[in-house]
Amino acid sequence: MKITTYEELINEIKSKSSDEAKINFLMNWMLKNVEYDYVYLEKAKGFTNGHFTEIDNKFDCSDEVERQKAIEYAKKHFGYSDKFIAMVLENYGQQEIVPAKPERVAFGKVWPAEPERVIYKNFANSVLGYDGKVFTNGLITKGVCTDFAKFIFKVLSEVNVNCEIIEGKTSVGHVWNIINGGHYDITYAMFVRDCYNDWHEKSKIEDWFNITEEKLLKLQPNRTIDKSNENIYKNN
Repeated sequence: MKITTYEELINEIKSKSSDEAKINFLMNWMLKNVEYDYVYLEKAKGFTNGHFTEIDNKFDCSDEVERQKAIEYAKKHFGYSDKFIAMVLENYGQQEIVPAKPERVAFGKVWPAEPERVIYKNFANSVLGYDGKVFTNGLITKGVCTDFAKFIFKVLSEVNVNCEIIEGKTSVGHVWNIINGGHYDITYAMFVRDCYNDWHEKSKIEDWFNITEEKLLKLQPNRTIDKSNENIYKNN
């Protein structure tokens, strides 16, 4: 049966006879039906590594020729994908009118009047509002680690399986789950599935499910785990 609504997913998981079967069904369903949003990942890395600030310092976003140079620079120096660049171009260089402001007093200071002016969206502002997560009939169909961890937490809470959301860091901030004491990282399982960044050569999908903290850190030595908030997202 093809699952088309959140209620159908919950009912199917509830029909399983053990926690292990419930967890496995959910993980397999996500691997078959959910897309990882690599454009959002590029956005996160760009802000973390200062790429967008560097581009905006080098190129004038109000000039069409300069904007084209910025795009070529982003591709050549940082390897941004065509999908990411297409998203940037939806807003890059777009004009916005900033309304005039009268003279005003604020914070004990008189601020002079400002005329109406036109500004242009720079590279950073062009990607700032991007959020590609997609839900259909309550089912997640596209997202990133935070979206996946929260969805898993919500589903397993409804079927009475112990679940936590764990925060940490890899090359950027990262979020995953602990379920019945084992670490589950659906994001890196998807990286293996999608052959992203050679993770299919470094590990198998099952390596990211129901593993100890020791094995998790062995798979990814640069990962850190933030234990300061580990009790915030427990459902039991």
